[in-house]
Amino acid sequence: MREEDFSEFSSIYAETEKICQENNIDLASNEEIRKKSRIKIPKKFEKYIVDQTIQDIQLNSKDDFRIHIFFPAIDLVISELENRFGQTKPIIDAVAALHPSNTLFLNFDALTPLATFYQSNLDLLKSELMILPTALTTYENEKNVKITTIMELLDMLEIYKIAFIETYKLAVISATIPVSSAACERTFSTLKRLKTCVRNSMTNERLIHLAVINVESAVAKSLNIEDIVKEFDAAHNNRRILLH
Repeated sequence: MREEDFSEFSSIYAETEKICQENNIDLASNEEIRKKSRIKIPKKFEKYIVDQTIQDIQLNSKDDFRIHIFFPAIDLVISELENRFGQTKPIIDAVAALHPSNTLFLNFDALTPLATFYQSNLDLLKSELMILPTALTTYENEKNVKITTIMELLDMLEIYKIAFIETYKLAVISATIPVSSAACERTFSTLKRLKTCVRNSMTNERLIHLAVINVESAVAKSLNIEDIVKEFDAAHNNRRILLH
């Protein structure tokens, strides 16, 4: 977005123009912005906000908005990403090297940072990676499948983990990292909403089921309620109240 053909900026600018037209806002003039007093930013938020003001900048063209508004915002995002992920980027790239669609799939040099961080046997890993592509091809032909995800690769390595023990360990770690970071945060937020004072006597089994339904809301909404009712009714045919 920062260095390519600015197509992203053009798209954002076009959407901005549309919104301004719908709300009778003159995009070419920032006189209304100039009249407003500058809001003091709390100290704890100062490093997260683009501090370049447009009070003294003439925004009369598309290029002015790109140079004085769009670029500073993008530069700040890039800076924050580098601060947050700069040290872990080699490990993240190594995780990506275990994805079948990656151009560096099963490349030893690409996987070395991850293997080193988790103290794997590099010599053994290198030997495994030399024969693993052939093993994958044989597996796909025998099972008539195509391995396209890390989880599918992990299923294959689960069967032959004695022969590919180091690669299997790295695949397990790569599949675990997203679950141990993002998914658990969603679960904690869900439990906070579900486990209230009113529901304090709820059993763990019921709480777990409700949490799964809430976390996987997209899947839950796609289910056919009629099928669930029928299955529940068939499993409890001794109920006095007929469900349908």
